[in-house]
Amino acid sequence: MVLLHGGEAHVHPEELPGHLAWWHWDFPVLLGLGVAALGYAFVAWWLWRRAGRFDRRAAAAWALGLLVVFVTLESPLDAVAEKHLVSAHMLQHGLLMGVAPPLLLLGLYPRLVVPFSRPILKPLLRNRRTHAALRVLSAPALVLGLWLTILYAWHLPALYQSALRNETVHVAQHLFFVNAGLLFWLPVIEPVPVPSRMKPLAKLGYLAAGQVGTALLAAALIWGPELYPFYDSLDTLWGLSREADQRLAGLVMMVVDMLVALTVAGWIVSKWLVEAERRGRRLSPAVE
Repeated sequence: MVLLHGGEAHVHPEELPGHLAWWHWDFPVLLGLGVAALGYAFVAWWLWRRAGRFDRRAAAAWALGLLVVFVTLESPLDAVAEKHLVSAHMLQHGLLMGVAPPLLLLGLYPRLVVPFSRPILKPLLRNRRTHAALRVLSAPALVLGLWLTILYAWHLPALYQSALRNETVHVAQHLFFVNAGLLFWLPVIEPVPVPSRMKPLAKLGYLAAGQVGTALLAAALIWGPELYPFYDSLDTLWGLSREADQRLAGLVMMVVDMLVALTVAGWIVSKWLVEAERRGRRLSPAVE
């Protein structure tokens, strides 16, 4: 039997179907996801009892975000990523940084968040010094720089391979990715009021800058030398060479980031058009 978290795993391509049938259950991951799901359900139920309203689309986005995290960390993808393919590991990172965070933030609609954020943010925003500090800390340029720093730091060969060898470091890596993703998407989705707000065109530029930043790392994986010799002693899958696997990893990173960015860009534009149409309707009676 293959031990998905610890021990050795040598699986040949012909054994792949049985290998992919094995899922695993990490208690900390399941506990965190369970608390997030139950906590959200309780708050949504409380608001529904209080106001008689329930945002199904937001709840579905939250549930889907948790599902993405679960599949990323508990499915056979995790075993393939740790024991066989760099490209599978890059898919994991893309899901944790680029797919799950925006879904989770879309689940945090204002009516759900404000009762908890207002007692904390309101006093800070009233104070001139803390208000100025929050404006600086929430500046999109700073958030983008922090996100790229975390992305590149954890993909340096030393840190990347340390995460593969040490489970504690690996858990820390995943936590960094999820939280960095939440920070990156926060100025775009804006589930809570922030001091530094971006207009739609600025959001599109922000997403484009993020794409340029990740493209450099993807290019290093596609055209650069072998970066992660940790995998050399492990079995590959599907007849991929290590060189082809690393190139595929770069393509996976680029494609996942691009698809998510284009999807969110479409959401921004459609939301912008709807708001413009509403403003036009409000102004038309006055003009008449």
